[in-house]
Amino acid sequence: MILRYNSFIEEDLLFESLINETYVYYVKDFKDVLYKLSKQSEIAKDLIDLEYKDVKNDMTFISLSDREGYISGSTLRNLKNNVEKSFTDWAKGHNLGDERTKQILDIMLSKIDKGETTQTDVNHMFNEYDLKSKSRNDVKLGRLINALLPGKYTSKDIEEFTNKFKASLSKQGEYFKEVYGEDINHWYNADNYKEMSGTLGNSCMARKSGLFKIYTENPDVCKMLILIEDDELIGRALVWKLSSIKIYGKDPVQDSWFMDRQYTCKDSDVEKFRNYAKEKGWIYKSNNNHHSFSNVTIEGEEKNATLEVQVKATNYGRYPYMDTFKRFDPNEGILYNDDDEDESYEGQYILNDTGGGYDEIASGVWSEWHDRRIPHDQAVWSDWADSYLNRDYATYIETGSRRNRDSWYPEDCDDIVYDEWIGEPIHTDDSVYSEAYGYYLYDENAVRTIDEILSDGDVTTDDGWRHKNDNDIIRISEFNDMLWYEKLSEEFRDWTRHDHTHIVVDNLIKNYKEDWIPKILETEIYKVSESDENDEVPVDLRGIEWLTEVDAIILGWKLNKKEERVIDKIQYNKDIESLIPRLVRKIAPKLRLWTDKVEGKGQQRLQFEEPEGIKKAEQLMNEKVLKDLRIRHEELDAREWIYED
Repeated sequence: MILRYNSFIEEDLLFESLINETYVYYVKDFKDVLYKLSKQSEIAKDLIDLEYKDVKNDMTFISLSDREGYISGSTLRNLKNNVEKSFTDWAKGHNLGDERTKQILDIMLSKIDKGETTQTDVNHMFNEYDLKSKSRNDVKLGRLINALLPGKYTSKDIEEFTNKFKASLSKQGEYFKEVYGEDINHWYNADNYKEMSGTLGNSCMARKSGLFKIYTENPDVCKMLILIEDDELIGRALVWKLSSIKIYGKDPVQDSWFMDRQYTCKDSDVEKFRNYAKEKGWIYKSNNNHHSFSNVTIEGEEKNATLEVQVKATNYGRYPYMDTFKRFDPNEGILYNDDDEDESYEGQYILNDTGGGYDEIASGVWSEWHDRRIPHDQAVWSDWADSYLNRDYATYIETGSRRNRDSWYPEDCDDIVYDEWIGEPIHTDDSVYSEAYGYYLYDENAVRTIDEILSDGDVTTDDGWRHKNDNDIIRISEFNDMLWYEKLSEEFRDWTRHDHTHIVVDNLIKNYKEDWIPKILETEIYKVSESDENDEVPVDLRGIEWLTEVDAIILGWKLNKKEERVIDKIQYNKDIESLIPRLVRKIAPKLRLWTDKVEGKGQQRLQFEEPEGIKKAEQLMNEKVLKDLRIRHEELDAREWIYED
């Protein structure tokens, strides 16, 4: 007893001798414990706040002690002496030089005096200079608190903190623990995780609360195996007591425990969980995921098993997302390791919602397309989808080929287009796209049309699809007896090569016989009346009674403008075929004549001046005639629109 008292007095005197003003520095091991305890202790927070402050205490570089309930530190003087000696020895071994050594030492020691030494430098000096074994003093943690925070905390407060401090040290390192009830809630909370990494950090349940009643209210059949490191979670797995297990080729095992999916920060820790399960004789989930339900490992062998867990038969309100026991019967209180939604399970729950909800199994048929069950009165079968569809989100095809019509398709099916002409959806295989309309047509109603006749008589070759009943198109077969069609189709193969069956009316006009002709060939002709007295040698027309204005001028005849016809140029040239050579001979003199008129050459001067308006009108008329003569000359020269048998 006297020895114990003397020891107490010596420690007290030692601590009193340490009291002096200096800056407080903590070594990493002590500081780490303070940070862990700061979540639950004001004393730990206050001690952290004191670091790097000038306080009435000559103990610094404070670290954990090997003695329980004690901490270890150095006086400022001893610390500086040890740092100086250790650094000087190091500098000599590295040939640093006295001046450079002194310069660095002065900086180091000055920073210590001024509270400017960083945590990294504290840890480096403590470890590299082996300060732990040099001039260190052990002091009880409670006495340090009283010295640094005098009068702020009661003896009871300090005692409770000291006990927590000791307990945290006992939990240093890594260990397994089985927890039940509300402790499951605690360890699901991400605030207790060591780090947000791996499958643990990415778990959909990491930051959820109020969803775990089905775990916490069934402690007899549900517990959680947790892996702890330094009092923080690095792994967890639910463990269930099975009420039924059926394994093909193996006798049922009674009173078995099953370890569910293992969530860890590090993948390598999964094996630690499985080794624990093996030692306990537990069955465990073989494939560590959320979509494998029946594959389990039992006695070292992988088997497909049907599992059941009997919990309290009640509606728990909100539910966690289940990795294995997806189906729950609230009336019987049984969890099943499947997600079967057969209508025979009507009223049971599928626990696959991360927000606390569930899908209640209803009667009806299962839709692979919608991935859910559909009531019978809303379900239609789709051969295309090979699945039942919800009628409200499906499209029925009535028109089309035998393999595509009278069938249901998903409303967003890429194989379905809409024919606005008939006002129905159709299958793409039974459709053509009309650029003219801007929508698809049922191919049985569509005809390929010529959209444009070019100026040379050729046609565009694009697929100009239109509806067969479109009033703006005409069948090409109506032109079979027309000379213009015969000649153009012989010269330009695209008239017939692309299976065009119709042509757009805008390309055509009717002649005087009410037959269709191309607009590019439209020609106006007039009834011949008498020879032109200004022409010295009018050409014998050989019975031809109708001419164009320009041909009449060339041949020396006048026309009756009141009798007019529209004809195509090919047919016209055929009708006056006998006059073509004469036109060729006479057109050159006519061109010279009208050129002189336009240019005012060779005209007899009149005795009086014509009014300006008349002169201008005559000039315009002469220019038009000259233009027409030049065009006709080019046609005759190139034999354009002239076809000889």
